[in-house]
Amino acid sequence: MKQRIALVTHCFESGGGVPSMTRYLNEVIQTSGEYDCDIISLSISAHDPLSVLVHSPRSWFSGVRLDRQTHAGIPFTRVGAFAGDLEFQRYTPRRVLTKLLESYDLVQFVVGAPQWVCAARETQKPILLWTATTLRADRASQINVAKPFRRAWLRAMTWICEKYERRGLQLASDCLALSDYTLDSMRRWLPCENASVAIPGINLNSFFPDANAEKRDFVCVCRLEDPRKNILLLCKAYKDLYDLNNEISNLLLVGPGPSPAVKCYIRDSGLGAKIQVVGAKKGAELRQFYQRAYCFVLSSDEEGLGIVLQEAMACGCPVISTACGGPETIVKDGYNGMLVPTGDAQSLTRAMNRLWSDKTMRNQMAENALNYARANFSMEATGKVFLDLFRAHLAPKADTGP
Repeated sequence: MKQRIALVTHCFESGGGVPSMTRYLNEVIQTSGEYDCDIISLSISAHDPLSVLVHSPRSWFSGVRLDRQTHAGIPFTRVGAFAGDLEFQRYTPRRVLTKLLESYDLVQFVVGAPQWVCAARETQKPILLWTATTLRADRASQINVAKPFRRAWLRAMTWICEKYERRGLQLASDCLALSDYTLDSMRRWLPCENASVAIPGINLNSFFPDANAEKRDFVCVCRLEDPRKNILLLCKAYKDLYDLNNEISNLLLVGPGPSPAVKCYIRDSGLGAKIQVVGAKKGAELRQFYQRAYCFVLSSDEEGLGIVLQEAMACGCPVISTACGGPETIVKDGYNGMLVPTGDAQSLTRAMNRLWSDKTMRNQMAENALNYARANFSMEATGKVFLDLFRAHLAPKADTGP
């Protein structure tokens, strides 16, 4: 019988980087054939019907529940929380979850920040952590744009939950960080040296260049409504670029959103025909946006890594990104892309103008991006880190005798 691994995550049924990380690691494990693997998604909502909620007396009698669901053809188990309307309660153990995790041989957390590991505090199985960022960095932009009462609440919850974050790092036997930036940000709280960087791979059979595709757009792919992505900055940079040259190519915003503030800016700037919001895309349709782009642009204030950067590079698309943490791990400035300071619209404008106007440089960066992706982002190369770690923790222990 194969040994069993639980991939514990959150918001698996939604979009974004953490679900992408989870799907990637699930594919690595399933493809290896060495282990059986199941995905468990923990509650993130103050209104989760599977949770016991302080504000809902009806839920007090049903207890914390789990539900088996499917998303994008992948089965997973969603688990509620006790008093889940209080954020820090989502990071605490619950009997139904502990019992479920005890049926596995190893528990691998794939999460946005380390505090989620505390949910497995009562589990007596090896616990591994793979995290995208740390808590305060993850929600800094969200706090900054929140209204006063909401801002005060988020700050209070962040202060409380950071205690869980530090405890989560201590509970994990091994910690894997999504980027050099993530590793550096959590190193001061790590109790041991069992920590390293592990970037996710991407399916190079799904993301690849098209030599016949006409290059015609600037493209950004992300959760457009997320304050961390700072889409307003990108729109302002593009407006300055358009003012320099009204023949400039369109900017395509791909993903859910954007925020009302961004919509208003696009409307008031008179660039509704040039800045086009095309909605969320997947599969071959998403790949075509990368393949047809002059360059891919990411304007975030903070990123654990930027999986969309990997996808774009694998399609032979040079990238421009703010130097917001994680992207520096894979974007080599002047080689496979360009890095600009965070929050600096003028620098972003200059970088976009340079790539658009210099075809020779753009083509060289596109070739370098593709070569870098093929050498570093394959499922086989990146998956080895995880499989080696699983083998180390799940290998039979030698009997040393009395």
